Amino acid sequence: ETLYKELNDEAYFRVAVRFVTYLLYNSGIDPLEYLDYVPTNFLGADSNLKDVILPIDIKSIEKEAFFSCLNLKSVYIAGNITNIGIRAFYGCEELEEVKFVGNVDNIEDQAFAGCSKLKSVTLPKNCKYTRDSFPINCKIVKK
Repeated sequence: ETLYKELNDEAYFRVAVRFVTYLLYNSGIDPLEYLDYVPTNFLGADSNLKDVILPIDIKSIEKEAFFSCLNLKSVYIAGNITNIGIRAFYGCEELEEVKFVGNVDNIEDQAFAGCSKLKSVTLPKNCKYTRDSFPINCKIVKK
């Protein structure tokens, strides 16, 4: 019974986050202006968002935050990110460009896996990541 309740609570939370995000974006309000992290399941396959500019106040991107955002083409990360969670951008098939302006400490496994159009990414020099963080055909450069 406890496991069932936890699964239902998690499923409810996912639906609630997406619904609130949908309402805010469609009313012209950017919910990221009020957060210091991007929550799990922030946007999904039903999102029409093509470009994401993460404000400087964002400190982390949780697991599966942009999971399968099929229309997402570019991500601009302005702040100092401590962590990009597992599968944060997994399956964003149209994603072509990721720009890191600030620092990124850690990128977890499969964070950008399944992003087949992402051919090259330049990471901050001290960023920790695994090869599985990016598509196999993506060139990784450290600056």
